[in-house]
Amino acid sequence: MNSFLQLISFICIILGLSAKGVIAQTQYSNPETFNIINGLPNNEVRCLLKDSKGYIWVGTSYGLAKYDGNKFSVFKHQPNSNSISGDVITVIFEDDKKNILVGTNGLSILERKTSKWKNYLHDPNNKLSISNPGVSSIAQENDSIYWIITYNGVNKFNINTGRFTNLKFNVNSRILSSKILDFVPNRSISFFISFTAYQYDLINNTYKALTISNFEFNNDIVFNRNIIGIKRLGLDKYKLVRYDLSTKKEYSLLAVNDGNCLLFHDNETLYLVYKNKICSFNATFKLTKTIFFQPQKLKSKIEYYCGLKEENGTIWIGTSTGLFKIPPSSPFHILDGNNGLTNEYIRSLAIDSRNNLWIGVRQGATYQIPKADTLTANKRKSVNSFLFPTINGEVYATNQILELKNKDFLFVTNKAIYYYSALLQKFTDQFYIPKNGQYFSALEIPGGILIGSLEKPTLFKVIVDSNRIKLDTSIKIQNMPDVVYSLYKDTENEVWLGGEGLYKLHFKGSSNSINVETIIPSINETNYTNNSVWNILEIDDARLIVCTTTNGFYIYNKHLNKIEHFNKNNGLSTDFTCAIQKDHNNNLWMSTKEGISFIDSKNYTIKNYTVKNGPFNCDFNFKSSAKTRNNFLLFGSKQGIVYFNPDSIKSNSTKYPLLINEFRVFDNVVRRELKHKDTIILNHDENFFSFEFSLLDFRNPKEIHYKYQLLNYNKTERTVNNGVNSASYTDVPPGKYIFQLTSSNSTDIDCEQKIELLLIIRPAFYQTLLFKILTVLIAITIIGSIILVLIRRQMLRSRLYKMELDLLRAQINPHFIFNTLTSIQQSILMNSKDIASDHLSKFSRLMRMCLDYSHLEYIPLEKAIHFYKTYVSVESVNLDEEISFQITVDKTIDSKKTLISPMLIQPFIENAIIHGLAPKQKDMHLELTINKMGGLLICTIQDNGIGRVKASEIAQKKANGHQSMGIELTKKRILLQFQKNLLIKDSIDITDNYDENGNPTGTTVMLKILYRL
Repeated sequence: MNSFLQLISFICIILGLSAKGVIAQTQYSNPETFNIINGLPNNEVRCLLKDSKGYIWVGTSYGLAKYDGNKFSVFKHQPNSNSISGDVITVIFEDDKKNILVGTNGLSILERKTSKWKNYLHDPNNKLSISNPGVSSIAQENDSIYWIITYNGVNKFNINTGRFTNLKFNVNSRILSSKILDFVPNRSISFFISFTAYQYDLINNTYKALTISNFEFNNDIVFNRNIIGIKRLGLDKYKLVRYDLSTKKEYSLLAVNDGNCLLFHDNETLYLVYKNKICSFNATFKLTKTIFFQPQKLKSKIEYYCGLKEENGTIWIGTSTGLFKIPPSSPFHILDGNNGLTNEYIRSLAIDSRNNLWIGVRQGATYQIPKADTLTANKRKSVNSFLFPTINGEVYATNQILELKNKDFLFVTNKAIYYYSALLQKFTDQFYIPKNGQYFSALEIPGGILIGSLEKPTLFKVIVDSNRIKLDTSIKIQNMPDVVYSLYKDTENEVWLGGEGLYKLHFKGSSNSINVETIIPSINETNYTNNSVWNILEIDDARLIVCTTTNGFYIYNKHLNKIEHFNKNNGLSTDFTCAIQKDHNNNLWMSTKEGISFIDSKNYTIKNYTVKNGPFNCDFNFKSSAKTRNNFLLFGSKQGIVYFNPDSIKSNSTKYPLLINEFRVFDNVVRRELKHKDTIILNHDENFFSFEFSLLDFRNPKEIHYKYQLLNYNKTERTVNNGVNSASYTDVPPGKYIFQLTSSNSTDIDCEQKIELLLIIRPAFYQTLLFKILTVLIAITIIGSIILVLIRRQMLRSRLYKMELDLLRAQINPHFIFNTLTSIQQSILMNSKDIASDHLSKFSRLMRMCLDYSHLEYIPLEKAIHFYKTYVSVESVNLDEEISFQITVDKTIDSKKTLISPMLIQPFIENAIIHGLAPKQKDMHLELTINKMGGLLICTIQDNGIGRVKASEIAQKKANGHQSMGIELTKKRILLQFQKNLLIKDSIDITDNYDENGNPTGTTVMLKILYRL
């Protein structure tokens, strides 16, 4: 039994801490509540886990959720293979492979690398399945062996085989609370169930049980060699007790008036949650801290189920109404109405030579708190009120409280200036200038006090005589500014004035002549904003810090006459600064409209702190600050006084992980939990994607700023904040890209995190370089081949056309000569010399025209008509009568400019004469009509001959009849011309003419020929 107790002591692994000097601290906090409105699957939070990556897992009664600081990713049972096995989550565990094991309707395991769920369900017919669907605790022995305690027993689970071995262990009731403590591989396992510890011998299949106490504990846990639980004493009477396993004694720790309690620990501290308190105990069970929190008012009673504390001090509590997040204790404290201030709107603060705190408010009396450092230690102190000598004992606003060298005080209010005698302990005088009701600042100088105002005169001097204030009318001021917000005197007794710009006052004589010199102009020449200077403070003998309400702050080096400007671009949370103080390390602390900012006086690095506590929201007032002797800094706001010791603010050395929570393609999650140097490979049609990222610092996620850039795509870096944590891209072309992501917290400037991911978008085959080269080569080959074929074909056609045309001309010309010479021969034989001479003359002209036109492709229509007339005249020689030849040309045709192919109509005229008119021998008429239709000439040859039928009969009777080749040759010529241009249907049409009795009256030939202009 003693060895078993030693084992229990060993497995708790908790070292005791010294309890000397332990003082219980008190903290007040307002928790942030997460519920179904914020994305939880259910308000009843049963278990919590923070995994090794930094995510918080939340098990509810209706689903599992993973929190990344911005949203909850919910896992519920779905009717598909990649789904958790149930929705009622009882326990969450992370193994050494970073996989998540969940107790829900058996055991579900999330493999983090693949984002796949694997489920192990209870099967009553399978002894190798898990013994019960309900799981109360999970532990890991090694890479393959896990121990699972279900509602009815203990299971040894081999993840490699997927088999469960149920130990021979009997319990009398359902196991709802259990804890696996230790295992000796293949020998024994130790665990707690409710208030009993067990050691199971795996070799002999036997177990030992140890009853811890004669009384049952509720919500019991093991902590530092003790069993801790809540013991009921009676009706609504409980106490927190511990049972020491070494001494076997029970000890009371704390009286508790509520049985609805929660116990949990972080191996160093024990936490008790009940009602609206969190009590912290150290390893020696001394109460070290109590946190009072006020959850939202709910109709139903809150039940506490589970707890978790992060390394940074943030506490998470799972309840029946949602998940509570209680932030860590803040170094910034609030002095408000709860601490005795009847007016929380602070306009001015001052620490006098006795270390008393003076408080000026808006529309009220002035307050004094003796011994300011005592106040900051105990927070509650008596507050003295000083009523002004007004009708109701108050003023509208006290803008400055100035302690004079004689220990008396000057109160600068908006309407008047009041003198307070410390000796008499009362106000002795009130001073104002008519029509000037905006006094804002005061500064004691030799011989009097300078007063600054927003109305004219904006700067004047008063003197005090016998506790009375008088205006010094002898003073002369050159270049008086339009407004005066602040006055300041440095250690070298140089006087500085803040207005719309920074000014330096030069005194002449006995301080009765003042010249105002401009140091910083009223308008910033870079960003064209006003320089409204409300605060001036000396950093050292060379430098001043000059704070504005519109443009950040300036550092002015008096010795070098050098000005440096700092604003949001340099790390400030806002350009609206309020007040400035210097700590004992010579570093600067500034209140702004966004919180408190730290400025390193050596290198000007900036840290921003958000000061929020319940309804308090950093609404600081300008010119309202003070510093106590013990280095406490105080800043006034519209909701009280914020005070802190700069030494208590430590730099956060925790490196929070920065991860890509989800990578989506077309809004579908394809990868989760990506880390630095991971690689993403996409196809060409997956180029619409987005990244969702988080710095897993849950203290205030909205204060985290992100910068990202997709190198080779984004030209500049983009910045997002205020809870925005995603980057989307559309239609990204194929290529290699690097996604760079940087996170920073304005409070922890040294904790910047950066990750890079390689993103590869593979091109489609038709987008690859090889495909493009092949495409170009194929295109060049095809185009070249087509061009070559076309060139060759065109050359062949041209040659063929020329050869056929030349051949036709060679065939037509001898035909003319043969017919003409025959006619001349007949004339000579008939001894008609004159006629023969005339025929020879006409024949000569005809031959000359044939020779001239034979080598031409086109001739004017006018010359062609002359040729046809000459030809008909020559042909008439062979006939008994002259042929009546009439040519009619459409008036719209310019016969001089219209060009046609030579001798194209001649064969049809010849055919009409020889075969139609010649057999008739008398009354011979031939008519040629030329009209224009579109791009063609319509040539009609009409004769009154014997007709084609009778001409054919005559030709058949002649044994050696003439066979005219002209018609066929002309058809070929016309077709050749048409092949070069357009194929015209019915280009040649021959019609026989008949009279009313059916007797032939001649032939009509219609030609459609091309022409040129």
